[in-house]
Amino acid sequence: MTREFFDLRNQLLNDAMLWLCISAIPSVGLSLMRVVELGWLPVMSAHVMSMATLWLIWLVRKQLSYYFRAVSLLSIIWLGIYAGLLQFGPTAFSGLHSIFFSIIAILFLPRSVAWPLIVFNTLCLVLVGSLSGLGWLGFELDYQAYSRSPLTWVRTIWTFTAYAVILALITARMIDGVKKSEQFCARISWT
Repeated sequence: MTREFFDLRNQLLNDAMLWLCISAIPSVGLSLMRVVELGWLPVMSAHVMSMATLWLIWLVRKQLSYYFRAVSLLSIIWLGIYAGLLQFGPTAFSGLHSIFFSIIAILFLPRSVAWPLIVFNTLCLVLVGSLSGLGWLGFELDYQAYSRSPLTWVRTIWTFTAYAVILALITARMIDGVKKSEQFCARISWT
């Protein structure tokens, strides 16, 4: 891997973490507002701890290795997948988080590490689904009331929009970085 490419990935990782940190503030706030309707749930503690950990890692990012930051980011996303899934079952945003997990893994880790992580995540999803299907996991959620709540829809819209924008920003920065690299290489070849 060229130094230029590694520097681009490093900057993209830092950017992704910052954008996730910023988007986590309203996300966690919206999650915590559900206390009024649902009471305090373990998933809410996971959201607060995940946001605090993400911010801490971003703030000390210069002291941490690239791979530590990438694996930490994936661990936080993975925790979000299963904290929500175990609390709310298929009504959680776990599918969206799982897609985000796979994209982040492929972007920031070597393929030899990313693919096994993606397979592991898929097996975890299968395990949770199987345990639920067998009745070993139960979800106590009044779906009709939950789906009618304006807060549910605000949180849904925010989450989908935030992830879409973060992926768009990562993609745009990646394309810009590749274009700059190509322009630099073209200038060198002409001299």
